[in-house]
Amino acid sequence: MTDQILPQVLEQILSDTKTPDAVFSALVPALGEVLNCDRVFLYLRNPETQMGRVPYCWRRNSNYPEVWDAEWKKEPESLGEEDPFVCSSFAN
Repeated sequence: MTDQILPQVLEQILSDTKTPDAVFSALVPALGEVLNCDRVFLYLRNPETQMGRVPYCWRRNSNYPEVWDAEWKKEPESLGEEDPFVCSSFAN
């Protein structure tokens, strides 16, 4: 995706969908198709409590692991080492 123009399908979702749940439910699979990904998920985290959850997940097929989990759970201690976006500068 080298264009700066939002693909029509994403623009349509963002303009027609009214609730956050409906937006993310439609947006996650559309992003997977537009970006030609194998899997797209939204990970929510609270850096103060080190709790996280994955309320939205799309997989191209069942060969890719399902990571969906609506329940808040304690993050693994190793998350900061495994994910460069989880570091002390983002937690403050």
